[in-house]
Amino acid sequence: DSLYILYELANVYFVLDKTVYAERLYKHVMQGAQRIQGNEPLVFRCVIGLAGLYLRTEQYSIAEPFCRLIFEIYKRFHDVTSAEFRLAALNMAFASQMVGNLIEADAYCRLFCADEEELGEAKSKLACANKFEDLSKLQKEIRKIN
Repeated sequence: DSLYILYELANVYFVLDKTVYAERLYKHVMQGAQRIQGNEPLVFRCVIGLAGLYLRTEQYSIAEPFCRLIFEIYKRFHDVTSAEFRLAALNMAFASQMVGNLIEADAYCRLFCADEEELGEAKSKLACANKFEDLSKLQKEIRKIN
């Protein structure tokens, strides 16, 4: 399917830091996929790609609603201990922090931590995170845990 090929190309552009091309392709694929019933998973993948792209390019106020949508979907369909749910909560905590909503950031931080010890460590790391690379390091740590 040509939409999936374009989606994969958008991912390549994302990895190569060609964000303008990646953004255009994600949006194009998302619009095309929305027209075809049953393509909701592809639309969701594009939402994830755009959220990551906006976080990477420090467009936090644009990234935040995408992160919120991802979190709400994962909250509905994944166990709260799953890596997917925890990463969605982490992204939401980071996006909330970067738009200045520290109370919400704290609440999301609590959702992705398993216990109080992990919470303290995560909150201190999140407080020091001020760019996408810091968030990427935290994401890798969560993937190792799960």
